[in-house]
Amino acid sequence: MLWQLLKAYANEDWDEGNAAWPAPAVQFLTEASKAEAAQLAEEIAVTQALALDDSGWQALLAAADVNWAVFAHPYGLTRWAQDLRDRALAAAYGAGSSES
Repeated sequence: MLWQLLKAYANEDWDEGNAAWPAPAVQFLTEASKAEAAQLAEEIAVTQALALDDSGWQALLAAADVNWAVFAHPYGLTRWAQDLRDRALAAAYGAGSSES
């Protein structure tokens, strides 16, 4: 799920001027079920367990055919990944969650 989301944003015809990151992630998480959001957070956590630095994230995204430069972030790709995971966790387990 993580790679499909990233490929859709980075490699397809998103209008970056009108839908800059993290807008696509916010849209995805708004439409996703709590289980899908939890799965996305878990996929990121598993990847984070590899303890990748920014160049490691670049290589991993490139290997998955994701244009990592789209996600260029002033704080780096490691913080970008953590932000995406935090958003997914909030969508999955945020206040008012009734799913277990």
